[in-house]
Amino acid sequence: MRMAEGRRFWVAVTMLAVLAGVAWSTMERGSIRIGVLVVLAGFALRITLAQVARVPERAVDNKEVQEQ
Repeated sequence: MRMAEGRRFWVAVTMLAVLAGVAWSTMERGSIRIGVLVVLAGFALRITLAQVARVPERAVDNKEVQEQ
């Protein structure tokens, strides 16, 4: 079973948000908690940029299918 790309993106971002919430609520204040949140934010940025980069590819694929 393959998950649609859009749904996969939202699942990944939601899981990162949950992890950030858990890190925020369970870790003590300090540089380690901030470091964990920065790493999670970096993953979220990477996932978002990859999703944005795929949008033009899908648009080109849809135009090719419509032309045929």
